[in-house]
Amino acid sequence: MAPTAGRLTGRDGPLSVKKIAALCCAGGFLDGYDLLIMGSALLLLVPEFGLDGPTTGLITALPYIGAALGAVVAGRLNDRFGRRLIYLFDVVLFLVLAVLLFFAQEVWQLALLRFLVGIAIGFDMPTGSSMLAEFSPPRRRGLVTAMMNTSWLAGGAVAALVGYLLYTTVGEGAWRWMFLSAALPAVIILAARATLPESPYWLRSIGRTAEAEDIERRLPPEVVAAAQTPRASQRGSFRDVFSRRYRGPVAFFAVYWTWQAFFSAAPFTYTALIFSSIILLDGGDALLLSASLLTAYVIFSLVCQFFVLDRFGRKPLAVVSCLVAGATGIPIALLQDVPVALVVFYAISLVATQMATIPFWPWSVEQLPTRIRATGQSIGSAGNKFGLFVSLLIFPPPVIAAIGWKPMFFGYAFGFLGLALFAAVLGRETKDVDLSVVDAADGDPRPAPAAH
Repeated sequence: MAPTAGRLTGRDGPLSVKKIAALCCAGGFLDGYDLLIMGSALLLLVPEFGLDGPTTGLITALPYIGAALGAVVAGRLNDRFGRRLIYLFDVVLFLVLAVLLFFAQEVWQLALLRFLVGIAIGFDMPTGSSMLAEFSPPRRRGLVTAMMNTSWLAGGAVAALVGYLLYTTVGEGAWRWMFLSAALPAVIILAARATLPESPYWLRSIGRTAEAEDIERRLPPEVVAAAQTPRASQRGSFRDVFSRRYRGPVAFFAVYWTWQAFFSAAPFTYTALIFSSIILLDGGDALLLSASLLTAYVIFSLVCQFFVLDRFGRKPLAVVSCLVAGATGIPIALLQDVPVALVVFYAISLVATQMATIPFWPWSVEQLPTRIRATGQSIGSAGNKFGLFVSLLIFPPPVIAAIGWKPMFFGYAFGFLGLALFAAVLGRETKDVDLSVVDAADGDPRPAPAAH
């Protein structure tokens, strides 16, 4: 009997294309959970270890520089050795580190282990986005690839809720259980990922055509037609990524995401601490409000993906999101003493900053051929994490208090207004790009044209 369209049978049993996408997004969920659980843990770590401002900033920021390094390394490994191997390795690393963090006794141990968590996150992001692009129906690629962003936010929302529950029930030492809680999704994802097939795009790009065809026989026709274009070629390198044809798109989406990350990092990551110090909420209420905001991010992210991204395009969403974030940053700067209005504008602005990240995912995979897709995407991911690292390192809550609320958020507002202008002038619309055309044109020295 012929296999059902949309399903493939690997050596471990049947697996639907939708399930492949779900497992890729599960990695994004784990990334967001592991990174943003720190926002809850800090409420306990700061008093228990007597952390000062610089140390708080360093421990919070280290996972992001680790993710930047991990992304660059993983991008090359993905394009050289395939997606599946790296995908299995990084989730094992997540699991081991969650257990080790539970037993941490010193500040340096926390710092080292959180840095290594960042390495694991860096490995996961270019792998997941490449897999999503290469198993997605072309007409829904924007929606599917952007699910990485929504799943990341969903992981953060669940982390905030788990953090709240542990904070209010366990009390002192709850931070250990917060970190350990990441082991549960890691175990589930590891077991499920063992059934993942390799990308037929990647298999064809290195000449393993028979293996690619074995997978393609069980895929929907629209995915197969696109995947059959890549030809066997020399594996790509960083030199290829920065060739005349590709350096412009790579530079654009890397700068875009670095810029977005730098200006959004501190308000997004320190939401609970800011609410507890500025609005004077107690720790539990601050965590609950932070979890509510993260849930709002998830809802609006889904709305943008289903109704905006593939209908109106990547560029309009980027420009409008940055304009809203910048415009609402101005009343935030002026309303420190008006709690209700401050929370409303803060919520709108931070939701907009996260909507601004959605276009990156299709932008970073739709302009690069299979042989350098993960490598090029990893540069954007590394830029994002570097922006987060620098911002969190130099703007921990005590520094925000020292700078002053108004200067901090006026800078935030003008940063996003500038990013809106950058995207409007230099951004390319790629919603109609066909990956098979990108692969077929690979090797042309001329710059890649914008989609129309």
